[in-house]
Amino acid sequence: MYTNGNQQNAIRVSRVLRPIFVFSFTENRQIRRGIINIMYTVRKSVNVVFLLLICIGMFALLAMKLFQSRDIYNPDGSPYFTRLDESFWRFYILLTTANNPDVMMPAYDKDNWFALLFVSFMIVCYFILNNILLAVVYQNYRSRLRTSIKNSVKNRRKLLRKAYDAIKTSCGDNRHQYIVRETWLKLMDKLNKISKFRGETQIHLLWNVLDQNNKGYIGISSFLQVAELLNVQVLESKDQFHYLHRRFPKCYESKISKLIQKIVKHKFFDYFFDIAILANVVMIALDIQVTEIFFLTLFNLEIVLKLYTLGIRKFVRKTWNIIFVAFVIDAFMIEFNLNGSKYENAMEDKIKKLGIAECSDSLKKEKNNQTAKNDDAIDQPNAIDIRYDNDNQVDVVTRQSANQSNIKLGIERNKRKKVEITLQKMFEDEQPVKVNNEDTDIDNDNTLDTRPVVTFSSV
Repeated sequence: MYTNGNQQNAIRVSRVLRPIFVFSFTENRQIRRGIINIMYTVRKSVNVVFLLLICIGMFALLAMKLFQSRDIYNPDGSPYFTRLDESFWRFYILLTTANNPDVMMPAYDKDNWFALLFVSFMIVCYFILNNILLAVVYQNYRSRLRTSIKNSVKNRRKLLRKAYDAIKTSCGDNRHQYIVRETWLKLMDKLNKISKFRGETQIHLLWNVLDQNNKGYIGISSFLQVAELLNVQVLESKDQFHYLHRRFPKCYESKISKLIQKIVKHKFFDYFFDIAILANVVMIALDIQVTEIFFLTLFNLEIVLKLYTLGIRKFVRKTWNIIFVAFVIDAFMIEFNLNGSKYENAMEDKIKKLGIAECSDSLKKEKNNQTAKNDDAIDQPNAIDIRYDNDNQVDVVTRQSANQSNIKLGIERNKRKKVEITLQKMFEDEQPVKVNNEDTDIDNDNTLDTRPVVTFSSV
């Protein structure tokens, strides 16, 4: 509290300390344990830290006495190791190798033997004392962590002993008291009422693990293992049949179907397709595009077989299956959507042949270099007309029209195409063209109604 005239103001410092309350929560006991272990480790490692700092100070004092009277300067013109604090700070940085070997170069330029001082410092402080400090910190932290875990186990078993004494009953003669099955079921039922503790199947499973000899009761030694058994996470799931197994049980349970399922579940099935993926990578690296359709078909077959065997739920549980499906769909779209059909390729070849195609930066650069080499070359538009004097009349008219309007043509491949066009590309070689009510194979020179997108750009 402080008074400013007639007003009283307060400085609240408790807000800064509020994050400390996070460590008091029950869920953050591991954080508290880690902080306590770190504080204990630092306290036990102080002697090694002081030894390291003393060693750095000794080398700093030796360097100051050795270099302060030798007229050595840093590259920026400042004196070289003339003050003890500066010398200590530089050797401390050298311990992190951040200024190595820059810090010793002025002395090395003066005399090569001065480098022995810095080399000996690296051997003693960096390679020996620094590793000793790391070993001491690790050993102390591990020792403290082991002690804290032992204390935790000891306290937990102490509480379990109290619980055992509270619920044990006489079995047989009155000299021996145990926990019988009925008492165990009542205890688990009370815990399930407080919170959903375990299912009925898991409760019986825990009892069967504790009572391995089927005596009908458990002693103190078995009851002390309850905490460790409860830490085991057991998943409960109902048997789910495949959709095809529910709809077509006879077909799905046939010999051929079981053989397919057995093959898919075998480990060599995954090995085979792993090898196929590597082979596909090799083909892509060698730029062999003929095999793309084969590998796409093979990978789609793998997906279909896994869906048939595992079902959709088990199939999507594995992240690799989802990633693999995404890659196959992407490759499918690239193969049949981004790659041009033969009509687009024919159109593009014709545009290039007429000399009215758009030039990329690399083609423009190559064309400029070729023009610079031929000093007696004529102008480019005239060169185009003279170069294709043997073309037919339609080609000449098309080229003259483009030159007069300063227009260049190019096929637009990156535009998203409709599904019908994509599907037509896949089977365009199998669709005949009817001429005079007769099926005739598609000729490369025929012009169809399916026209690729052509972009116009002004020069």
